[in-house]
Amino acid sequence: MHRHTIVAYGRHAVRERRLAAARQQEHGLHILTFEQLAARLAGGLTLSVDDQTLRQAVQEALPTLALGELDSLKTLPGMVAAAVENNR
Repeated sequence: MHRHTIVAYGRHAVRERRLAAARQQEHGLHILTFEQLAARLAGGLTLSVDDQTLRQAVQEALPTLALGELDSLKTLPGMVAAAVENNR
């Protein structure tokens, strides 16, 4: 069996690639995000942050950040979700 790893950008791309691999019955395929690759290369000394922790950190930090011209955006509904999704 041939084993190989693919690095995909973002969770959506990972899901699409996994679905394609399942449909094509690809065995020995490991699909990672950049964050998972970084954790793997660090030898397991780091862990990716989970969604809830990241969301909470962004929600707590956002009011204290100075965004200049974009400062009014940080109070809009969905800003936390948009910031978290861009980092995945």
